[in-house]
Amino acid sequence: MYMQSSHGISRYTPSELRALKYADSAMRGNTRANDYLPSPHFAQRLMGLRNKRGISKSALAGAVGVKPPCVCMWESGRHAPTGLSLARMLDFFGEEGQCLIL
Repeated sequence: MYMQSSHGISRYTPSELRALKYADSAMRGNTRANDYLPSPHFAQRLMGLRNKRGISKSALAGAVGVKPPCVCMWESGRHAPTGLSLARMLDFFGEEGQCLIL
C-alpha cells in the first residue's frame, strides 16, 4: 500500500511508520519503553503468527533476545515489546510480521 506523505510517496501506513521510527530510535538507544504502543490487536496477532508458524514461546524469545516470560506478557497484552524487541521480531517473521504493527 502506498500513501502520500509530506515527504512524498510512502509504502507504509502511518502506524507502520510510527513503529519503524520507534524501532530505529530504539536500536540507537534513544527511546523510552512506553514511547510506542502497538496495535490493540498486537497480542492476538503475535500469538496467531507464532502458532501459525509452529514456533514455541521459548524459540521466539531466543530469536528476539528476551526471556520466555516476556513473550507470555506480550501475548497476554500486559506489556508491549521495546523497540529493539519489536525490530528483531519484525526481522524474524519477515513480511508476515508486518501484521504486528498495523
